[in-house]
Amino acid sequence: MNSSGFKKKRTGVFWRKVNNCEQYFSFSYTRDRGLPGTNYSMYPTLSFRYQKVDELHCLFMGKEYDDRERRFGTGSKGLYTLVPRSDSFRYKYSSKNPMNDHAELIYKDFADYALPFFDKYDSLDKVEAYFDKNRRYNREGFDVIRHNAYGCCIAAVLCANGKLEKCRQLLEEDGIVTDEQKARIIEYIELQK
Repeated sequence: MNSSGFKKKRTGVFWRKVNNCEQYFSFSYTRDRGLPGTNYSMYPTLSFRYQKVDELHCLFMGKEYDDRERRFGTGSKGLYTLVPRSDSFRYKYSSKNPMNDHAELIYKDFADYALPFFDKYDSLDKVEAYFDKNRRYNREGFDVIRHNAYGCCIAAVLCANGKLEKCRQLLEEDGIVTDEQKARIIEYIELQK
């Protein structure tokens, strides 16, 4: 992990910063009860955040950017979803098997799939380009975590990237945001002039 710039932030969370993008590789284990032996399911998650985007996203949603909201990021994706023909059982672990084999599988998937995922979104321009192609949720992209507020996330990315006029044009699209959200976004744009 260190060779790719990731440092351990706390147990189960690795972190690095590229440009203004904070990137996280986090995982949790749960013990599978009722099965013979000691079995665990692991859930590795990739996430990234741009603080300014997240602050604006909350503003546009009508929420305060508080401690709870700081735990969310701009986007995330389960690692197994990036691995072709894989499912959430990919990272099951049994204590009967060597931990090194399990760790090697995870690191190989991390190197093969997580690093390219992070590279795709390591600048606001790249996130903006993704949204230019995907006005609605696309399974191949990333998940917008904050209450499925996809349109507010697009607007927040555009505003954080200084594309206020492009954001104003976005608001003309039907169903991209609610009327309340649109009013908050327009008010923000007007204050920036």
